[in-house]
Amino acid sequence: HFRLEMLAASHTNWGSMRRNIHILVLCSALLLNLCSVASDQLKVNLKSSQRNSKVVELTEENFDAEVGRGPYFVEVYADWCSRCRQVAPTWEELARELEGEIFVGKIDGPKQKALLSRLGVQGYPSFFLFKDGKTWEYSSSRSLNNLAAFAREGYKKAEAMPFYKAPNSMIGRVFGMITGVPRLIEKEYRELHEDHGYSNLTLIGIMLLIPVVGGIVLICAIDIVSTRQGSPVAQHRPAHAAPGRPHVE
Repeated sequence: HFRLEMLAASHTNWGSMRRNIHILVLCSALLLNLCSVASDQLKVNLKSSQRNSKVVELTEENFDAEVGRGPYFVEVYADWCSRCRQVAPTWEELARELEGEIFVGKIDGPKQKALLSRLGVQGYPSFFLFKDGKTWEYSSSRSLNNLAAFAREGYKKAEAMPFYKAPNSMIGRVFGMITGVPRLIEKEYRELHEDHGYSNLTLIGIMLLIPVVGGIVLICAIDIVSTRQGSPVAQHRPAHAAPGRPHVE
């Protein structure tokens, strides 16, 4: 009787355990489904907010063109930076506040390393105002009122970067063009190699031919110009000069 009672008890416990396991599995599946739905909704909301955002994403490709449009207030940020995430809502609000007056942009620092070099960024977040070929760095309070006040009039009380360091000055733009050459070469290489199927050997041949062809064109141009101008002796000789008398001994 004792053994029968033990078997019945163990059977009852096993049945109860199976029911608990089934309930746990169902709850886990339900929780995962809710998390998936919430994640999808969050992505939709994020995409929608990005489409409605007034903040312009600046990259190495569009930086000079965008900054040349007018005054620009820019934040340099990183996704892993907690302080950048804290200021993000304020930055979006600032873009709406300054709409029609000053452009508001942002630069993903880790992805845009060439711009980091041009700006001399030392940490995240960093803020810069670009206007009339000059650059001011902002390092005060990150409240909406203070940011807007600096962008509108407050920068006049601050000292601008030296012109040779300002990325939107003439020197800064030339430096940007130089630093952008490797990126341009890489872009053209990827397009020719991956999109058009050119082999590496063919591309090397093209790279070697470019300076040769350029040199030939330059020599031909110099030759044409010198031929049209004529020699200096012919230019200075009188048009109706009498022939010289032959020398007779």
